[in-house]
This record gives sequence, structure tokens and C-alpha cells, in this order.
Amino acid sequence: MIVLHTLTHRWYAFAFVIAFFWAATAERSWRGALRFILVASGISLAAEYLSTHTGFPYGRYDYIATTHGYELYVSNVPLFVPLSFGTVVWAGRALVNRANVSPGILILGGALFAAAIDLVIDPMTLRGGTWFIGWLYAYRAPGQWFDVPLTNYAGWIFVGALILTVDALFEARAQKQVDAARGPMLAYGMCGFFIVVALATRHWAIAGASAGVTIVMLSIARARLGRATAVGTVSSAGPQAQL
Repeated sequence: MIVLHTLTHRWYAFAFVIAFFWAATAERSWRGALRFILVASGISLAAEYLSTHTGFPYGRYDYIATTHGYELYVSNVPLFVPLSFGTVVWAGRALVNRANVSPGILILGGALFAAAIDLVIDPMTLRGGTWFIGWLYAYRAPGQWFDVPLTNYAGWIFVGALILTVDALFEARAQKQVDAARGPMLAYGMCGFFIVVALATRHWAIAGASAGVTIVMLSIARARLGRATAVGTVSSAGPQAQL
């Protein structure tokens, strides 16, 4: 019963997990996609636990455990949180990944884009009590970006880069496949969802700032796509299944 409630209560998060698999399997096997989300979730869970107990790497905050016993938790962290982290990191990676990109740029750029996507996400998840997500967490002290501290975004860059580094080690010998359609659609779909939520809850300043961040990301990603070689790019139909 608790599993079913977790799925229905956090349907939006699991919808993005499904979208992640749709995007990731355009350039790697189901096994590779599953490995990515498991690695990302494990690293993210460790980071969440550390940060809520020590303040590293995101800054000090606390989960408001009103749904403890009602949805799945791992220690003090709702299960959907680390699962969601991997989908955002993949979306950030997708905005950088091109046929000619170096591993270092893929890791750093992907982490930076993931943090940029979180500029759109976190202001509204922090205000979850104003929409159906519910009150989820609170920072010990208000921050600079709509009450989200900048340490949160520094943590996103650090953890995102760590996840992408581990993934790059696993994928070092794999044949490179690049999808220029599904991954970016995942990224902009996430941003669009939270912009709509901000508009629906009349958080006009957050909606405007989030739209601005999204436009900047789109412009940078399109500029990179225009300079990138088409060699090695695959269509959104994806590679042959490898199970």
C-alpha cells in the first residue's frame, strides 16, 4: 500500500523517471540507462543524507516528514528525491552531449546545466505547500535565489559532476551514441512543468526568472548544436536494443 501511495502521490516525479528512460534509451541500452539512474540515485541519496546532517554539499536543510509512513523513505529522505536527481543530471548532460564533445566538457557542462535546471525547480519545490507536492523541506536560513541558498547550486555542480564522472568511467569503452532530441526535450519539459506550476500558483517573479533561465539554456544549447559536427548523432528513434 505504501508503494502504491508513493507512486500516486509523487506521480509527477515518476513520470519524469519514465521520461528519463525514454530519453536515455535513445543513446544507450536499457541496462545502461538503469545503471545510470541507480548510480545517480545512490550518490544523490548519500549527498542528501550528508547535507541534512552536516550541511555538505548543499547547505543545511531539513525534510518535513509529514508523509513518513505514508510514502517510501530511505532514512530521512523521501525515495522520490534521489530518483529525481538522476533525471535532472541526465537532462543537463543532454544539453551538452554532442558527437565531438570531450569527456571533461560533458562532465562539467552537464553538471552546470543540471544546476541551471535546478534554478527553475528548487524555488517551487521549496514552496510545495502552495501546490500539490506539499511542504517537503526547509533551509535553516533563507538563501539568495528565491530563498534557496547558493550553496545548494554549488552542491548540485559537485554532485552532478561526480555522477557524470562515474558514468563516464562505466561508459569509457562503449560505442558513443548521441541523441539531440529526446534528452533536450526532457530538460525543457522539466523547466516547462515548473514554470506552469509557478504561474498557476501566482509566483510571478519565479515564473519570469525561470523562463529567463530556460531561454538562456536553450540559446546556449542551440549554439552548441549549431557548432557541433553531425557525425555520430543518432535520431530520436534511438540505437538498436541491447539487453
